[in-house]
Amino acid sequence: MPLKISFLLLCVCILVFPINYSFALSLRLFDILYILLFIVVLFTNPKVNKLLLILVIFIFIVFFISTLNGLIIKGPFETNKIVFVYKYFLIFSLPWVVVNIIKYDHQIRRINSLLLIVYFLLCIWVYVYSYLLYNGTIIGNIRPSFPLSNDYIYSDAHMYSSYLGFFLVAYIFYLRHYFNHRQPLILFILINGLMALLLTGSRTGIVLVLLSIFIYLIYFLIKLPKFKISFSKRKLISLIATSIVFIFSLLYFTEYINDFYQNYEKLISRAFNFQFSTDQSSLGRIKKLELSIEDINLSGVFIGLGLSSSLIWYDGLLSILLAHGGVILLISVLLFYWFIFLSLYIKIKNAKLEVVKLFRVLSLLVIIYFFANIITEYIFISRNAFPILLLISNLYVSIKYKNSLTFNKVIYSKKHYNDLYG
Repeated sequence: MPLKISFLLLCVCILVFPINYSFALSLRLFDILYILLFIVVLFTNPKVNKLLLILVIFIFIVFFISTLNGLIIKGPFETNKIVFVYKYFLIFSLPWVVVNIIKYDHQIRRINSLLLIVYFLLCIWVYVYSYLLYNGTIIGNIRPSFPLSNDYIYSDAHMYSSYLGFFLVAYIFYLRHYFNHRQPLILFILINGLMALLLTGSRTGIVLVLLSIFIYLIYFLIKLPKFKISFSKRKLISLIATSIVFIFSLLYFTEYINDFYQNYEKLISRAFNFQFSTDQSSLGRIKKLELSIEDINLSGVFIGLGLSSSLIWYDGLLSILLAHGGVILLISVLLFYWFIFLSLYIKIKNAKLEVVKLFRVLSLLVIIYFFANIITEYIFISRNAFPILLLISNLYVSIKYKNSLTFNKVIYSKKHYNDLYG
């Protein structure tokens, strides 16, 4: 019974994570439900990896020692920084929660379905937001925020863009194959996702999409001699028909596209502005990194200032980890995720090709999310971290059980991945 309740709560968390209305300490409805979910999981007799548990305990000890050190050096910290204790708890507990809840392939499918549906709806919300803004229903920033925010003046578009960009990549390389979508539906979801991404006016999502394509092209060139490129008649006809419909749609809607670009030219131009040397946002990140280095210099480099660090946000995962716990915390956090990743690789390196291909997709998603967090510490924001870590953890479970003989049913069809990887 607790397992069923925990899975139900996990599904509810997927539905509510976009709600951006915050209560005390910036906590939201999702955060309350997640804490409840964690408590329920404790009653399911969950498995615990002792090495990872020791590492997590060590990480929190370093964090608390750094906080005590910060109190001595800089004095009391702002009370709203206490929420970072929960934020660290979320990013370390979520993969463990997912592994202990998801046991069957139909659960994996349900999670992927809900994540894809919410992604699609959040793409639609970008257009709805623009409509509500321009007809005066809401007052806010031209750049969209997650729905039901306390106010829309302060935009979290960079976070929105990171989420949309990651899930666009996840759809291209994973979800469309998982659900075996046909060409017209694929094209519709891709165009919808890309347009929503552009309207955030943020570069992060665009960078993630371009980075994933670049990584795939390198992989393709390395593996080119082994690729077998073949098209069935049905697929070829479908591709040609889709292309013709797309071209005629572009010609028919040219006037509307021009009007759209003129109305949103500022947002689209900002999304494609990659002049980092003169961009204030990029330069600000460098200054904050320098400030985090100053913080750890005060505390002896190996530990940080904890909650007494100079800033609340440092616009970069490496910067905030250094400020919170010094070099020891940074290395410990990287080791935690590296150990999970490496242990899976060791298990599947000699597995069937189908499993290895799924692992490559997982590797791609981990790389681009790590890169996104170098830009900004998105992993400390639950409405960004939860869906992304959940998808990655869900894929991890898929690979793990796909490689074992204990899984109830075949999860994926091999032909889905042969289309992409040969």
